[in-house]
Amino acid sequence: VSIAVDAWKLALTGRFRLIGQWCEFVRMHHRHAITEDTWRQVLEFSRVVHEDLSNYDPEGAWPVLVDEFVDHMYR
Repeated sequence: VSIAVDAWKLALTGRFRLIGQWCEFVRMHHRHAITEDTWRQVLEFSRVVHEDLSNYDPEGAWPVLVDEFVDHMYR
């Protein structure tokens, strides 16, 4: 998890406005290895979904961790 968070910060800072919230969420709520699907989809999520998450489709094919992040942000 710590390697993933560091890599995301390095690669997505300036490209993903929710990078701080995403990394904090992952560190606090995810204890297992990051799946390949999550690795591949976080960049796509950062490109497609608006900062306010208004266009997020909960029926979309996002990894579970992304779905949990969006639920967390809505709370």
